[in-house]
Amino acid sequence: MKLPHTFYVLIGLSFFLSILPAQQAGREWEETGSDKEIGPILESFPDGAIHRFEMLPDRDGTQLATTIFLPPGEGPWPVVFCKGFYGRFTMKGYAKSAGKDGQVVFVMQDARGTGDSEGKGTYDSESFAIHQQDLDDSLKWVSKQAWCNGRIGVRGGSGNGVAAFQAFLSGNPALKVADGGNSSGFSSYWMEQNRVRRGLYDWMKNNGLDIQKNELPTRVPAMYPEVLNRLSEQKPNPASTMIVNAAWHDIVSESALDLFAAQSENAQIYVTVSPGWHGGQTQIQKQAWPNLWNRGISVPKFSDLLKKDLKPEPSFIRYYLMGDPTDPDSLGNEWKITREWPVPYSPTSFYLHGDGSLQPSPSQKEGFLSYVYDPADPAPAYGGNGSYRIQMGPLDQRPLSDRKDVLRFVSEPLSQPLTLVGKFSADLYMSTDAPDTMFVVKVIDIHPDGTETWLRESAAMGRYAEGLDGKTSLKPDGVYHLKLDLWSTAKVINAGHRLGVLITSSAVLDKEGPRPQPVFEVHPNVWTTSRKNPEIKAATQRIWLSPEYPSSITLPVVIGGK
Repeated sequence: MKLPHTFYVLIGLSFFLSILPAQQAGREWEETGSDKEIGPILESFPDGAIHRFEMLPDRDGTQLATTIFLPPGEGPWPVVFCKGFYGRFTMKGYAKSAGKDGQVVFVMQDARGTGDSEGKGTYDSESFAIHQQDLDDSLKWVSKQAWCNGRIGVRGGSGNGVAAFQAFLSGNPALKVADGGNSSGFSSYWMEQNRVRRGLYDWMKNNGLDIQKNELPTRVPAMYPEVLNRLSEQKPNPASTMIVNAAWHDIVSESALDLFAAQSENAQIYVTVSPGWHGGQTQIQKQAWPNLWNRGISVPKFSDLLKKDLKPEPSFIRYYLMGDPTDPDSLGNEWKITREWPVPYSPTSFYLHGDGSLQPSPSQKEGFLSYVYDPADPAPAYGGNGSYRIQMGPLDQRPLSDRKDVLRFVSEPLSQPLTLVGKFSADLYMSTDAPDTMFVVKVIDIHPDGTETWLRESAAMGRYAEGLDGKTSLKPDGVYHLKLDLWSTAKVINAGHRLGVLITSSAVLDKEGPRPQPVFEVHPNVWTTSRKNPEIKAATQRIWLSPEYPSSITLPVVIGGK
């Protein structure tokens, strides 16, 4: 059947722009008034400070728009460098901070193809490799200026934090410190999961990517394995330091963990993972997390690392081990320190059974459970890590309980606490009467009072049942094995709580104003169709639960709860 305009709206929305003020004001494509912005920034510097404008050339000749603020005096000084996608003056907060320091140069730059910079459409929007090249070239230019003392720090958050990651990975010898908050150096983290297009994919229009390709479903390249390879192959300057603020419910939370795992032995990396979501918000439905500010070990300050060589302690991840924030006697709700990632854990599987139970051993009966997935009526999503504009996090999933297109599996109450720190995964054995379709897996924590809080979630398309590089056209009589990476978290499931698994085929946030926003692109249940006039069909989905087809989730159980 053909779906009217509402389906096109669902899968074609603009979504992921940074939460910086310029984006909130709707000025993401507008240089924010250079003349008006320069005055207030200069007022933050001591009297006699000046500014200048440069078009810095990249090695391929592309000129990048750059504004430089110099304190009064002869110098040379250390340099704070910021670069982003939303107009360089959206980083004026960092500029004012540098000005108040009085002895720091501040440099801000428009990324290639944005603002006043040249080069629109001249880079690979998926790999971000050209951004690393541009940063390396600009930092080399800055380091050779008479006003630079050879010490550079790069900082930024969200979309503007890409520069911090890529500067650190570039290995530039002048880089002393990089500070990136709730960000990533690679677009894979917000574009896709298991090759399913996320709603956040739409942010890539800031890099000139054609986000409205004509065909549905979108076949996003299998970038994540390549990202992990590239992370391990990079050679950061061993004298540099990377500071990363992340959050368990952030849109790109896995990025900081992967960076640490790949490079923490080659340079100093300090990661802080809060229980919040994108932009630093930490309260969940007005409930504050206990002990949130008792973080214990301190992270070196950006300004100190910029100005002098220190001997900081080895790399560490400082992470918040979540418990039940509503229970004052809950285990967890405390900060932990680790110098290795992943932490030692025991992969522990829980198997889906035909009676709706979740058990530590596979079902010994043959069978399956089924539901009908209709793309015209996608399942709503609540919380999680799919957005930055509305509240994310461990929100209650009970509104899904009345949906006939959601399968629910529940364990017995836990006899003792279960500490989970690390990556979740799922193995689904499925079949469908569609040539291609999608499955969404959610893992939840079920409280004694019935509350069902979100833990992790991901999606996968049937066509990739033989691997992310495969193209399997599904047959009605076939049973296929899907593997899903659900990313990581740190949570204590208290005794008396139960584990739960929800399986459906869509996830659309329903509180985005007049236009719903998909967490994952709504799959049409056809092999390919036109985005302009999409053909969709309802599909009967089967999840197999048997000795031969043991559908399950695997959780990172930390022995002893450490």
